[in-house]
Amino acid sequence: MSRRRALSLTLCWCAVGWALPAAADDDASDDDDVIIIEDEASSDDDDVIIIDDGTGTGDDDTLIIEGDDDEIIILDDESPTPELPAVSGALGRLWEALYVSVAAEGQFYGQWTAIEDGPLRVLGSSGFESWLLPTQNLSLYARGFARLAFDGAPENFRFVPVVDLYESYAKINAEVGSVQLGRLVAPWGGTRVAALGDRLNPPDHRRSVITFPDAVQNRQPQWGALLKTSLGSVVLEGVLFTLYEPTEGSLAASNQAGVRAARYQTALVRSPARAGGLFAYDTRENLYQNLSLLDSTTLAVRARRRVGELKIGGSAVIGLDEVPTLQFSPAMARYLGDSALGKPVAAPPCNPGDVASNADCFGRNTLRHNRSASLAADVEWGFGIVTLKAEAMINPRMGFVPGKTALVIDDAEGLKSVQVSQYGGAVAMETGYGEWFEGSVELFGLGWVGVPTGSVLWGVEALSGPLPYSRIIPGFVPRAGLGVSVGGSVFDQALTWRLRGEAGLVPIDILMSGEVRYQLPILKLYVGTRGNIFAGLPGSPGWMRQDASMIGLFMGWGTD
Repeated sequence: MSRRRALSLTLCWCAVGWALPAAADDDASDDDDVIIIEDEASSDDDDVIIIDDGTGTGDDDTLIIEGDDDEIIILDDESPTPELPAVSGALGRLWEALYVSVAAEGQFYGQWTAIEDGPLRVLGSSGFESWLLPTQNLSLYARGFARLAFDGAPENFRFVPVVDLYESYAKINAEVGSVQLGRLVAPWGGTRVAALGDRLNPPDHRRSVITFPDAVQNRQPQWGALLKTSLGSVVLEGVLFTLYEPTEGSLAASNQAGVRAARYQTALVRSPARAGGLFAYDTRENLYQNLSLLDSTTLAVRARRRVGELKIGGSAVIGLDEVPTLQFSPAMARYLGDSALGKPVAAPPCNPGDVASNADCFGRNTLRHNRSASLAADVEWGFGIVTLKAEAMINPRMGFVPGKTALVIDDAEGLKSVQVSQYGGAVAMETGYGEWFEGSVELFGLGWVGVPTGSVLWGVEALSGPLPYSRIIPGFVPRAGLGVSVGGSVFDQALTWRLRGEAGLVPIDILMSGEVRYQLPILKLYVGTRGNIFAGLPGSPGWMRQDASMIGLFMGWGTD
């Protein structure tokens, strides 16, 4: 090393010893401390020492020594910049995964058949989703929602709060498969509208009168377990549900997604906005029989396999029938039947809303759910942008198999329950084109076999005109229809539209819901219009929901 270089480095380290305390005492200054030690030789090759004070402000002390060679020495104080402690471990993962969506809407609707039935409905709701991954093979999942609804019908103003911990379960992964334990939904439907294989969870009516929930949100969770595994190329699922919970509105005619084979039969009140009539809204729960743990258990299994270009599946379910069994007094049954058929009737033998003091109208358990067993199969074939689907369902009554509960109106006995067989099938074509369009068009058919002669199938056969006592096939009642579920978006998803429903062919009726929404470019605000159109002959599903036909405007914030 040359004498000049040795002298330069000596002066450098002396300067460093002076500059460090000076920098520490000058934290408030915005200017860098620069010391230039220059010898008499002129050169462009300088020796540079940068002293980092560790404050993270970028105001560092720089010492430049002019020399013949480049040499840079950076002295970095390794003390980290002070930061708030981060939440770690499972609690930290839960916090980071927490997702909360909030939506609030002002909905103003006009009722198509009678304005007093529902001129105003205001709905506010919120929801959350959360995951927790304590270990590699264990995950916890929860989703819930809260709703505040104001129904502004003048003669039946209602404030309806709902809070529910929706799906909430623990999932355990193992080499042979996975197990979910908790509050679960298992949507097994093969097509978007008919969904005849979707027979495990009861429909959920608590979201809104007019809404477009997905397959999971459209079902009410049940407590139980779901097992998923495989045997070679066959994927297997097994379900055990207990503590059956009928959902709010299960006795009312209301908008529902999909054909839902039991839907036509569950409606004993015509719409949620008019929950009086046969059963008062507040006493509905008191009418149900409390089932034992064994009686309320549902067992189901499903298998799926790919064979070439085909996806084939099948399922079997042993559980509770959605259609309740009625246990009226003879006088009350005749009164209800005559009223539905339009016959002259006197005053009811009692007030249906006052269950406790009317033993002459109701038995101890007016409503109960019988056991039922069903089989379903589905097949799917996709080519290009088109997917073809087909599914079939049978619910037979034979031997020890109980069949299906059906509600009928008998000319002599009135409204009553009987056991029948039920069959159904559907074919669908699904397609899509980017974000602009996606949807399904389906043709479906249902049939009830064993309907007694001299009775009308409630919610399916028309009650007006000549009664169908002399059917083409004795005991057989058909229901055929065309279903549609379409939607899309334009203008970079700013404008979205959705349409869903069915048009009955036998009998003729219409059940449609539609929505057009525009997402404003600020603060997640959106505006739009939506409505229901229900129409049909008296006794048909469209007629049963006719007083829920609404159209109006809405404005909201957030996501749904």
